[in-house]
Parts: sequence; C-alpha cells; structure tokens
Amino acid sequence: MALSHYSFRKSRGNPGSKKKVIPGSTNLSDKTFSNEKQISFENKFKDYELNFDYASEKAHDPSSVIVKLNSKVSVELPDLKQAGKWSSITLNLQNPTASSTKIELWIDGKVSKDFQLKQVQNIPRVFPKQQSKRIDLSGDNDFTFFTRFKTTKNGTLFSKCNNTGRWIPKGKTLYIEDGALVYDIGWLGEIRAGKNFNDGKWHSAVVTNQNGTVTLYADGQKLAERKNFSAPDQESFVFKIGEAADNFGGAFSGTIQQVAFSQKLLQNPKNLSFQTFVNQSDFSWKNQAPKDEKISISTESPNLHFTNIQIRPLPTSDLKKEISSWSELSMKRGQKVYNGLCITCHGDTSKEGALPTAIKFHEGQFKNGSDPLSIYNTLTHGYGQMLPQAWMTDQQKMDVINYIRETQIFGRNDSQYFKITPQYLDQLPKALITKNKPVKKVKPKPYLDMNFGDSLTMTLELQKNNIVKKGIISRLDQGDGGVSKGNTWAIFDQDTLQLAGLWQGKDFIDWRSIAFDGSHGTHPAIKGELLYANPQAPGWANPDNGSWEDLRFIAKDKRRYGPLPKTWAHYKGLYHYGDKRIHHYSVGESKVLDCPTWNQNNQTLQRILNISNIQKELIHRVAPTSIKCNVISSDQFQLYQEAGFHYLKINAGQKEFNGTILLSNNDIKIADFAKENLNLKKYTNGGPNPWTDKLSAELKPADDNFAYVKDEFLLPQNNSWKSWMRLTGIDFINGGKSALICTWEGEVWQLDGITQNEGQVTWTRIATGLYQPLGLKVFKGKIYVGCRDQIAILNDLNNDGAIDYYENFNNDHQVTEHYHEFAMGLQTDKEGNFYYAKSARHAKEGLVPHHGTLLKVSADGAKTEIIANGFRAANGVCVNDDGSFFVTDQEGHWTPKNRINWVQKGGFYGNYLGYHNAKSSSDTDMQEPMIWLTNKFNRSPGELMWAKSDRWGPLAGQLLELSYGMGQIFLNLIEDKDGIKQGGQIKIPNMDFNTGIMRGRFNPRDGQLYALGMFSWAANKRQFGGFYRVRYTNQKLLMPTELKTTDKKITLSFPESLGQVAQSDLEIKSWHIERTKSYGSPHQNERTIPITSITQSQDNKTLTLHCPDLKPTRCMSIKGKLKTTDGKVFDFEINNTIHHL
Repeated sequence: MALSHYSFRKSRGNPGSKKKVIPGSTNLSDKTFSNEKQISFENKFKDYELNFDYASEKAHDPSSVIVKLNSKVSVELPDLKQAGKWSSITLNLQNPTASSTKIELWIDGKVSKDFQLKQVQNIPRVFPKQQSKRIDLSGDNDFTFFTRFKTTKNGTLFSKCNNTGRWIPKGKTLYIEDGALVYDIGWLGEIRAGKNFNDGKWHSAVVTNQNGTVTLYADGQKLAERKNFSAPDQESFVFKIGEAADNFGGAFSGTIQQVAFSQKLLQNPKNLSFQTFVNQSDFSWKNQAPKDEKISISTESPNLHFTNIQIRPLPTSDLKKEISSWSELSMKRGQKVYNGLCITCHGDTSKEGALPTAIKFHEGQFKNGSDPLSIYNTLTHGYGQMLPQAWMTDQQKMDVINYIRETQIFGRNDSQYFKITPQYLDQLPKALITKNKPVKKVKPKPYLDMNFGDSLTMTLELQKNNIVKKGIISRLDQGDGGVSKGNTWAIFDQDTLQLAGLWQGKDFIDWRSIAFDGSHGTHPAIKGELLYANPQAPGWANPDNGSWEDLRFIAKDKRRYGPLPKTWAHYKGLYHYGDKRIHHYSVGESKVLDCPTWNQNNQTLQRILNISNIQKELIHRVAPTSIKCNVISSDQFQLYQEAGFHYLKINAGQKEFNGTILLSNNDIKIADFAKENLNLKKYTNGGPNPWTDKLSAELKPADDNFAYVKDEFLLPQNNSWKSWMRLTGIDFINGGKSALICTWEGEVWQLDGITQNEGQVTWTRIATGLYQPLGLKVFKGKIYVGCRDQIAILNDLNNDGAIDYYENFNNDHQVTEHYHEFAMGLQTDKEGNFYYAKSARHAKEGLVPHHGTLLKVSADGAKTEIIANGFRAANGVCVNDDGSFFVTDQEGHWTPKNRINWVQKGGFYGNYLGYHNAKSSSDTDMQEPMIWLTNKFNRSPGELMWAKSDRWGPLAGQLLELSYGMGQIFLNLIEDKDGIKQGGQIKIPNMDFNTGIMRGRFNPRDGQLYALGMFSWAANKRQFGGFYRVRYTNQKLLMPTELKTTDKKITLSFPESLGQVAQSDLEIKSWHIERTKSYGSPHQNERTIPITSITQSQDNKTLTLHCPDLKPTRCMSIKGKLKTTDGKVFDFEINNTIHHL
C-alpha cells in the first residue's frame, strides 16, 4: 500500500516536501499524487515557471518523468538519484510559440542541463469513416497524394486500413523503412525506392495513380513506378496519418507537416508545392498544434509521489527593480492611472465603486493574493471577473500597485498589507529574456477608428443634470469617416421631440460607455464646446391645451422617463438621404419633417421644418436665448422669447408650414439664407446607396468528427469602415439563402451564400446608427431590430440594397442613463406580438417599471405590456407555443447563481432590486427557476431556443441554450412535475466557440443552426465576435439526452448503447445556495450522494441510478465517464435542480 504524503515525508525526515509558499504562484492542486500515471492541469499562461516536489519510495525503481509544458513541448526529467528523498523541480518556459523556445531546469535550487526536450505530436490522426470514404485509393479513380515530413526513424506517413488490428489484404500505406520510401498494398506487393529519408531533414513525397499505374516521387524526383497496382478499399477502412496497422508500418516518430489528396492526376506532380496542391485538393491536413494547453506530468514508474505543484507566470519586466524604485513620483503616476479607470469599479475611501464584486481595497480581502507580484499577475492575466488589463505597461501596473498599497491599504486594511522583505524580492521570478525592445501595449480602441455612418443613437450627457436618453446624433459638417470624425453635431431627442443640443470640437464624445471603452457605471458625454442645450422637458406644447406640463412617467428618482403620450407627440422614424438625417414625427394631428443642417460659411445651424395638417396651434421651444435665433418662412408664424427661451408659434388652420430655424452665436443675416430649398419630401423616397462595397469572407467547414460540428463564417474585419464586428442578432431572408445580422455598434449586414458547404460569403452593409441592437427578427417580410431605444423597422424605399427609413415600430422603452439596462433579444408569437427582455440596473434599485422585465409589444406596435418582472440581466427570450416563456438570468444581487427560468405571466423571478410589486424578499414570494446553474459549469447564460428542425439529428425538438459567458451550447433536460418544471443542463460535445454565443436561429433552407455572439462584459471567450453554422453530421452523439428523477432514483437516457457501467463511473453531488441581497452565493452543505446500484435497460441506452439519499435540492451535479458498446469513451457533466421527487 502506497504511503501517504505525510507519512512518507515523516518517515524520511525530509522537510523539502512541506507545503511551500512561492510568491505569485497558484496551487494547481492541494493534493499529493501517488502512483498516478498522468496528472493534468488547466493552464492559461504562455510563459511561466512550474514548481513541484517529487520522490520515489524505492531505490531500485526507475523514475522516468515527462512534463508536457504545452501543446508543443515536453521535457523528460533525469532519474532521481536517491530514493526516499524529495526533490524540488523548477521548470521555466519562455517564448513557447517562437523558434527560440527557452527552457531552464532547476533541481533542488541548482541549474541542471540534464534533461531531454521533446516535441509534442498531433499524430497519429484517425479520420472518421464518412471523411475517409472521400479519399478513394482503390485505383478505380486517378489520385494524387502529397506529404511533407522529417524524421530520423522508420514509421508510417499515411495509410488506409482498419482502425485497429493487424495488417490485412488491400490495406494501403506509405511508410519509411531503413531510410527508403515504401508504398504497400496488403498482400499485393510494394514499391520501394530512395534512401536517407530518415536523415532528419525536410522531404516531400508524392504518390499518384493513373489508370492503375502507381508512381512514387520525392523531393522533385521520380523514384519508381508500378503498373496494374491497385486494390479496392474495404468498407471498414479509415484514413490515418502517422500509423498503419498494429503489426505493420510502425508509428511515425518525427514531424509530418502537411498531407493533401486530390481525386485526380495533377499536372507535373514531382514539382508540386503544398500550397499549389491545396488549391486543387479535395482534402488537406496541416499539423497544427491542438488548442489544448494543459500541463501534464506523466510516468510509467511505480511508487512515485508528487506534491506542491504550483505555477506562476513570468513577468515581462524586472519586478524587483520596479519595486525597489518606488517613490513619490511613482505614487503620482499610479494615482493618475487609478483615477482614470480603476476607481470606476473599485471606488476609493470616499465613494463606492460601480461593481459590487470588485474589491474595496481599504476594507476587502484579495482573492488572488495581496503581495505586489500577485496583484501584478491579476492585472496582467485577469482573475475571475477582472479582465486582463492589456493596455497597461508594466510600469503603470507597478505604479498603481504602489498607489493602492500606500493610500488605501496601509493603515486602513492592515491584514492585506503585504510586508516586502529582501527575501521576498529574491524570490520574485526573473523577467522574460527577449532580444526585442519591449513594445508598449495599447488597449485596443476600435470605436475610435470605426465609421458609424453619419448618425448614431445613444444616451448622451450634454451638461450636468442634462442627459438625453434617446438621442439621435447627426454630424452636420461635411467630410469622410462618419459621425465621430466630424467637428459639429446636433442631437435630437426622440422622447421629448426637440433638437436637444448643438456642440463643436475636435473630439466627438468621451467614449465612456460599456459599449465603447467597456467601462461600467458610466455613460458618454460630449467633448468640445456646447453651443446650446434644451432642458429635459417636452419640445412642443400639448396641442390640445397649450400646456407644458410633462405627463411622462415619474420615476423613483423624481425624474421623468419615456416618450410623450402619443396623442401629444410621437416619434415616427428617421430618413437617411446622403449625409442628411430627417426626423419624422407627429405633434397632435400634424406631421413633421425636421432636418438639421450646418452652414459652414456663416457658422449657423439651419433647421428645416416641413409641417402638414396644422389643425391646432403649435408652439415649439426652440433654444435658450443665449444663442441667436431667426426663422425664414412665407407661412404664418410668430417667433418670440419667454423665460429665457426662443419659442416658435405656428398658426392653426394652415395646410402646411415650411420654414427654416436659424441658430448661431453670430449675427444672422436673413438674406444669406433666403434662397434655401425648404422641401424635405423629396428626401423621403429613398436616397443613394452609401454602402456599395460588397465584401467577401470565407466559410470554413469543420471536419465531420462529432455529431454536431461548427462551420465558421470568418468576419470581414478588413473593411473600409473598420467595423467592430460584435454580432448580436440574426434572421433569414430569400428563403434562407441570405442572412441579416446586426452588430452592437448599430449596423445591419446582409450575408449571401450562407448555405454553401464552403467558399466565399458576400457581406453587404445595409444599415447603421442604431442604438445597441441586441435582437433582429424578420416577420412577414419586414426587418425588425430590437434596440435599446426602440424596435425599429428597416425600410429600403428604392430597393437599392440600403436602408433609407428607420421606422419606429415601438419606442415605449423607458431608458435611463444606467449602463446595464440592455434590451435583449427579439421574438414573436403566432399572433405577431413581439417580446424582448429589459435588464435591471446593476446593483441599484429599479427606477422605472421596465427595469428587470419581460416585455410584450402588441402586433401593431401600439402598446407595451409587462409580462413578468424580477429579472436581473435576462439575455433574450424564448416564446413557447403554450403562451409561456423560457428566459435566462445571470448571477448577482438577489440572484445567487445563474437561472434558467420557465416564465408565466405575472411572475416575479427573484431580483428584489428590480421594479416589481413582490410582497417581500422572501423566497416564497418569487418563482423558483427551472434550473440553478453554478458559474464554473455555465456563467452568464444567453438566449434559449427550441431546435425546430427535423434535420438536426437526435437533438431536434429539444430546448437549447446559447451561453454568452462560456461560449458554448447547452442542452436543457426538462422534467415536468405536477405543473412545475425542473431539470438539468449538459454541454453539447464539441460546442466550444471563440466568442460568447447568445443568438441563433434555424435556417429553413438547410435545417441547421446558425449561431453568433460577441464579447463585451465578463465572459470566458474573448474574441470580439463570431458567426457559426452548427451542423448535424450523422456521427454518434455521446451524451445523455434525457433526465428523470423519482423517489430514490435518477434515470439517464442516451442515444447510443453503453457498455457495462460501474458505480465508480459516475459521481453525484448536491449543494445549497442562499438567495440574499449580496452578490451571488457560495456553495453550502456540499455532499456526495451515494449510488448504491445501477440498472441498465435491455438496449443499454438507459441507466437507472439508485440513490437512497436523493432529496430535493437547488443544485446538483452528475458527472460520468462512460464507454459505448463499440468502445468509444466519453465524459459528461449535468447541472440540475430538483424541486419535487
């Protein structure tokens, strides 16, 4: 029996195995591992230092240990010199992706050169049968095969034969034996030629077949030929790279860089390059390192023990030198950095930060270590919800650490004040060695480069206590680059229906917004000189009675939000015509076209008004009297001043009013403007297409090696508008041949050619300027976009492919300046009503009824109804046929973990900070979710959707969840218990994406799922955006697809037959979470639930787990590692909730 770590250490009397504290290190495990063949750990660092202790119990045992440092490099350690003694290992890995990879080894504190460096291979590679069938080596059809390799040994380059077992007749392989190239057909013969192909140099080999004649080429020379040399491929054969049969060819040792195949005879095969070949090939493979960057320690030696396994990233600067040079100047630099960004989330001793989970340095406890190196690592690599601060230089990081330590921790939070000693400084890791000069990192700011079009909608602060909630900003000066590259701007308020402000300057805005610089708790404000601003109040007097009394909703902060009553005034939409933006709205029964322009010569705002059907007197507050004002019109009006404002009165009974309001800080000479064209109607029938560029981007198909695979649509990143491609909504047109996609930056794109297997997809920009759209729906031929300020209908008035009229379908949205109140998703029911979810304010009480709600907009757009409330950040909505809904929610205050909610009308779903009428904060006054999800399993879930496609394999008809936080797709396993829904979630194999996935739809043309998403706030996948086709391949699906819980039993059903299952193959745990006003909840009372026996169904597709201790619980995990009857091993994890048994 192996000795425990403690008893082993005690018996040997060696203190080297005591628990170590290495500054800046993360414990990969607290365990001691004994007699394990392999132990693996997740790793996110590229350059790092790995530390561990290991020992052998017996002197005569060999101690061969291989440490895999990443997907490319392994190190074989020397044998231990002495049994029973702990040895301390330090491995330092630098520049792992460069040709100058540097590895250093220390054994017991002394540098050692006694190790062997090994390359990790991505071979052997076995391809699925369906893919292998496309590689026909039978000889019935001509073919050309290419490979490039280097080796010093014998071994197989490629083969087509049985997956396992001995070499059999008709198998085919190209291999190296004693330096020669050999092409062999089992039991038919071989072609053998050449020499020295095992000399460790690069070689290329080509095999061709023409009418049964096989020719062998290498390094540009013809080596050998054999006629009538062919045999049919057997049905059981698969294509393999790097191996043949168990007893033939041998495993390849070296590097196979490339393999390609064409089902025809290519011209001049002896001189083919790989790229030339790939352009004509039917199949190609390149030996790219797998994405798995795990660290592993493996050994075949018995009686080995490993402990104190720690990792720490290597800094890019000499931190000992940086800390030793801390000074008052460093403190001042650190204060500037802190007040510029850090203070927003963390606050300081005088004010709270905007993010409750962010540490308050003067009173909180550091989660990742409070010493300078640990804080440096947090800033550099991120930790939890804290993102890596890639924009900061090492000096800025060390300066801000100095500032935080001395001004907020010292004397206030002394338990977290780490004392720096000479011993600590000596233990700091050495800086990365590089021959290149350090490059100053700059945080990417794609919003500064992007051309948003000539207008953009947002919430904007004009001056203190004057924030336009739904502001359409128009650039007024002429020039390229879009709205942000101008120098003169006007903002129209679609709630109060007035030109709310005018400003000039070299800078547009301060870009402080979660949608721009990523900051929390902020909203953008203008930069430059404000020429005038109107108050946040109605822009027109009530036409029924001439009153200015604001009748909009009064919120809890005593301010008014939302649009004016429709009978008073109502925003209709926005016309785009070249660089002109024409606001369309009504005042009473009158229809208004309102277009701001700028006269550069006179530095004057010219605001053209066309008003029709003037049945009642209209009075408009124009601007403060601090700016000069005049009006040009041949119609009946009065311009007068009252209480510090200019007012325009338009007489009743006129058929129309056409005029121009002039505003300037200079004297206004009417004669300079008398000949201006006042007709705006000619701009309302469609204008020139500003987006004529048609971009191409590749559709990259995936290998059919899982039941569900993801083909990737590459994004047209290098476009002339420098669009920031963060994708947020999708639907289809042209019968599914084309897709429409919106981005968070306000664009809509049309994609053509999306259903092809592979090739180029055409992207065309068709719309811009929308306010943070997070949903798109095509309904009865119309394009609806769900934005923060409205649901807009996009109209192409002249059918030229560009949107000319952004029609307001519904703008009841109650918008405040709070950054967190996203309008998520856009769906319809069978009656044509629309639905979206409105997020609550983060960590703050709801101000308006829309905060934290599921909202219904009537089919005619006239009315908005609150369906349910109590949500925190419901990322989209799924509409069910029975009138209920599925809505996700995300961990936060009063939301202890992520929720999958089954929603019914009138329900309250837990967020007590939202706007609601719940009786109390008690759990009994809220609706429990269908499933509680712990963060490690699935954080920040996105939209739920039914797999409504009969061409999507075994998951057709099931409920899916697209996870923004994980960048994965999950299956929901639903149970209905007496009208109460409960169940679990499981990740679908191979559904890992590079970005946060949150919107998707099934294409009616090919029946496959098209899914997209983005990265902005906290998430695991941080590519800005991505678009994918999730395709069913007919491969076997290895996961449970049904979960049932009954008294003392859990039943799991699988689409494939399982081999014999033992109790040790499965593990069940449960835990509790507590709902409080605090952010989230730790796991409480976590326990293992014993499985006393397992029953397998006759077809081996159903497992019944007998669990006498099974009880209702909010949180449970079911983990398993199983094998199918044909020997395929798979693992899975379910997170589930049991309300009733």
